[in-house]
Amino acid sequence: MAGRHPLIAFLAGLPQFDAIALTDSVLELRSGCVVSASRSAAAGDADSRFRLNLAWPGGSRSAAPTHEVDAYKYIALQVQEAARLGFDLQLMAQSAERAMLDASEWRSDVKGDESP
Repeated sequence: MAGRHPLIAFLAGLPQFDAIALTDSVLELRSGCVVSASRSAAAGDADSRFRLNLAWPGGSRSAAPTHEVDAYKYIALQVQEAARLGFDLQLMAQSAERAMLDASEWRSDVKGDESP
């Protein structure tokens, strides 16, 4: 894996999520929903960098239906949920904004600083 998508890394830091080892995804602890970056985003499609795939339990991982959602709406909802759980809303909003900026520049094939 080249690196965790910035939006997935942000979600992993919220109290209602847990990072899934060796994958670019997180588990929403209350519902069991698995959140990952859009497959198109992983392929480098710029328009999909702000899309997330959601999959709920109930089948094998390969057979579980996924739903692609707008990352802005999903992140905003999760920031509000974390604030309701006692986390600092302003700090989380700033962190979410930074994650969105990082996502706009993110490419799945970047493996670190390999500049000449």
